Amino acid sequence: MKKDDIDKIVGFLGRPYAELAAENIFPEVEFIEVYPGSDSIYILPEEGLGLDFVAENKVLKALHITLKETYEGTSVYKGELPEIFFPGMDQEMVLDLFGEPVSSGAPVLMPVPIGQTGGWAFYVYDDELFPGVLLQFQYAADMQVKTVVFALK
Repeated sequence: MKKDDIDKIVGFLGRPYAELAAENIFPEVEFIEVYPGSDSIYILPEEGLGLDFVAENKVLKALHITLKETYEGTSVYKGELPEIFFPGMDQEMVLDLFGEPVSSGAPVLMPVPIGQTGGWAFYVYDDELFPGVLLQFQYAADMQVKTVVFALK
């Protein structure tokens, strides 16, 4: 996937899947239900790339981009990223680029296979280009960025 496609997907946050599909950014894929009756469904159009939707109306609510394998079986995104993001980013680099987060969470020990995490931080993304979009960095135990998430406020 190209970096412009990532920006296009972020621009579709809050809009229905049908509109996003009409752009032909990625091939059609099956929706996955986390569990029967879940209020969220998702698609995995490319390794390391996940899109979350409201199950009821298929409105896009988040884009997840995995940059670092933290346990066996993690799919890492290999496509292009907008210039400000890159594999190997760590918490210090994020703070230098974005300043203090609007909210953050401490590291947590999760059950196996995930194990120790490095916490997370939320920032307001580019409010001029993408109003209402939050940017979340999820950190691995070594404080490198594991996942970048774009979501609606």
